[in-house]
Amino acid sequence: MAALPTLSRYSVRAELPALRPEVRRFSAVQESLGRGVEIRLLDEPVGGPDEAHLRFRKECEALLTLDHAAVIKVLDVGVTQGRLFYVTDLRDSSCLAELLEEAKGALPAYEAFRMASEVLDGLGHLHGCGLLMRRLDARSIFLNRSTGHYYLGDFSLLKKVGSGSLTEAGVKPFAGLPALPEGRALGDLDARSDLFLMGAMLYQAFTGHDIWPEVSAAIAQQVELRLDPLSSRQPDLPRALDELLERALSFDPARRPGDAREMAVALTRAKEALRVREASRAVAQPAARAPSEWAKPSRRVPVAGELPPEASVWPRVVVVAGVLLTGTLFLARPEEAPTVPSKASPRASAGAPVRPGELARLVAEIRRQPTGTGTFLRRWDVAHRYHSPLGGATPGRLVALKLDYFRNPAQACAALDRIFLATAAGGDP
Repeated sequence: MAALPTLSRYSVRAELPALRPEVRRFSAVQESLGRGVEIRLLDEPVGGPDEAHLRFRKECEALLTLDHAAVIKVLDVGVTQGRLFYVTDLRDSSCLAELLEEAKGALPAYEAFRMASEVLDGLGHLHGCGLLMRRLDARSIFLNRSTGHYYLGDFSLLKKVGSGSLTEAGVKPFAGLPALPEGRALGDLDARSDLFLMGAMLYQAFTGHDIWPEVSAAIAQQVELRLDPLSSRQPDLPRALDELLERALSFDPARRPGDAREMAVALTRAKEALRVREASRAVAQPAARAPSEWAKPSRRVPVAGELPPEASVWPRVVVVAGVLLTGTLFLARPEEAPTVPSKASPRASAGAPVRPGELARLVAEIRRQPTGTGTFLRRWDVAHRYHSPLGGATPGRLVALKLDYFRNPAQACAALDRIFLATAAGGDP
């Protein structure tokens, strides 16, 4: 094992698992403050004259100007024995590659959407500062297990937009640099290059399939990239997500989203399409979705142009209410099949007969125990079986009351009790 580096102002304690072959990580203590930090040492030496060292160091010192919740906080940058290092705060984190391994392939859909939204926040901040990730993959993204937030956490190839080619001034390029359709020269790259990398990473997050072998082969053969649609691997995913990744992974940068904000807005629309589809299915067959095993519930500031979470609830409620109303009006259950009321009995049942004394017993029960979520549907069925209105409640009012129950259960329960108590004075038929 290689010896631990010696750095002024830091006491290096132990080596941590590497992010990449060329990036070594160490836990350390900042002696002046006595706090734990993480040191990342780029094991690829910077070649060329002193000017190249200085330029490369200045590029990395741009990290110190970044301040965003979705970007790791960099505390210090320097060069030791011809190798660049930077210092970050020490976190209990796992990279996305480890999370995918835990999930045995793909992230749960909503977890992948949340991860992508938070990462795009950070990526937009980087681009706003004139910086490019240049290598964005499952080992560049981290989940802070303490806070439940995702963040960009590896900047071994952070570059200034338009700073020249990777080999300019004798700077040796790092191994394993991902190929891009627009080439390797930094002068040819912009924010859309990072969005291509983001699209490839999202395909892997949603399906568990790493597409870089296909991307590299298509670039080498100079042919357009052909991938299976996401929906062919994960049938529940909406077509809107296929369309977004098709744009992001286009070899023509002009077809990709213009910036991280535009991609985040399109991603939000795809997530809403999935929510609407699931809400429709939940009416017929509700199913509880297991919470994430990795992250705590969190609330974040939405991306510019993205609806806040509470603003996206009502469209789903309207969809569910519409389906329920349609089912109530047109899909009567067998025991509630309409019958012709008898002229001799104006309060005859509209379906199953009401047993003698049932209303009186139910009113007495309500006085002892007001209606709650456990008794509402049973008591509503009794009210619905009466042909003549109860306490002024028409059949339409009863249908509206049942829909209200799914929005405000306490209010609907109290309203149903008032109907029965108002009818009690007239006696049980």
